[in-house]
Parts: sequence; structure tokens; C-alpha cells
Amino acid sequence: YFTENDNGGDRDKRHVGVYVGACAADYEHHVACHSANAFTATGNLKSFVPGKVSHYFGWTGPSMTFDTACSASAVAIHTACQNLLSGECSAALAGGIATMSNFLWFQNLAGASFLSPSGQCKPFDDAADGYCRAEGIACVFLKRLSDALKDGNPVFGCISSTAVYQNQNCTPLFVPNSPSLSQLFRDVIAKA
Repeated sequence: YFTENDNGGDRDKRHVGVYVGACAADYEHHVACHSANAFTATGNLKSFVPGKVSHYFGWTGPSMTFDTACSASAVAIHTACQNLLSGECSAALAGGIATMSNFLWFQNLAGASFLSPSGQCKPFDDAADGYCRAEGIACVFLKRLSDALKDGNPVFGCISSTAVYQNQNCTPLFVPNSPSLSQLFRDVIAKA
């Protein structure tokens, strides 16, 4: 898919940004018992995740990691969209990653009643009892619509508007606040 960007002489084809939402760094616990080396740092610091992708493809756009907990991938996509609109990059790879290789986070989250004992997420439901963890990666390749059409790229969807807000302080820090989210959704729809 990325072969269209594999043109060393064309700045616009190489000026691709990478925006990654990443939260936990479970794997650090596995390398702590080994001798220090350069690969421990570059393999575990979240800041290196987008940099490795950019380096591999030879992309020169912004390369950023976002750690905003559950919203990290949405914040990554929002920032990619803003950078596309401002011209800081000509295309962007944006999304989120999660790896779970250590039991410590499960124990801490379960001990704090973050995890759903029923094994189901029930957002905005009175029966909500926590969330369910999963690991994987999900990213989208973004361009301005005019550029995608000009380049003959398949268009699977359009993002009309994005925004990033913070909860009010009338719920616990880790609980979504319905009035805050409602205002965010109204503002995003109005901008679209």
C-alpha cells in the first residue's frame, strides 16, 4: 500500500506523518532482568514507536506518540487531521496500539475495579461495570480528500470534523462525563 510514497525525490510523497496512541508499556517488566543495551530503550520507549515506522518507510513528517488513556488513538487521529489541514504533512498514518505482556496491569486495574467482572463493556449504560482490555493495532492512512482523488487513491470514508476536550470534574477522573461528551459531540457536528 505504501509503495506510492516510496519516491525519494518527491518531498510530498515522503512528507508523511505518523501519529500513534499508546498507553501502557508492559514489556518493560520483561527486559528489566537483562543487561542494559541500546535496544532496550528503543524497543520500549513509547516515543520510539512512530519514529521506527517513519524511519522504516523514510517518511519525513511529524512523528508523535499520544498517551491520553482511552482516547489516545482518537487524539492521534485528531492531530493527524489538524496537521494535514495545516500542511505539516501530505499524508498521515494514525491510530492506536496496545500490547499486554505482563499481569501487573491486570492485577492493578482489577484491584481498582476498572475491569468489567461480566466481561462486557457497556458504555453509557446504567449497568456499566468496567471495561475490557484487548491488545492489537488499528491505524488509518489519511490524506486530504483532494489529494487522495488527485492521486487516484481509494477513498473509504471522510472525516468531516474532530475535536479534543477534557471531562468536567463532576465524575471520577476515569469515568466518562456525559455532559462533557455531549458538548464535544455537538461542537464536532457543528464544525462539520
